[in-house]
Amino acid sequence: MRHAWQPGIMQLDLLNEVDGSKRPLYRLRDDYTFDIGPGSTVTVPAGYITNLGSVPRFMWWFVSPGEMRQPSVIHDYLTNEDFGAHTKSGYSRFMADAIMYEALIRFGWPKWKATAVFWAVRIWARFRHGMKIHGT
Repeated sequence: MRHAWQPGIMQLDLLNEVDGSKRPLYRLRDDYTFDIGPGSTVTVPAGYITNLGSVPRFMWWFVSPGEMRQPSVIHDYLTNEDFGAHTKSGYSRFMADAIMYEALIRFGWPKWKATAVFWAVRIWARFRHGMKIHGT
């Protein structure tokens, strides 16, 4: 079933578990597919576990993890298994970040806010994982 670009359709179950930063974990009920371009999709499989994004608590006034549910799950799926040059999904970290940005725009976020989130994610990757901010 395709759920691309439809806010509120993604169904998650809250687990009785937390991640290393004590954020609650959720399990995706059904496959979730997002169109990323002509003939290209990303499908997050049912059963995938996510924390809905690692937004620091002090930034929740700007964006809360639940507010960007679908883009966060897509981004987590593309990046969380391997933070090397290419994730196990085959997408570079830069492409995963760009797909999240596109998802934010398609879910109705203002461009300025999606851009701020994109750069926050890029800078976080640089400091946490030593990755380049620009490029693939």
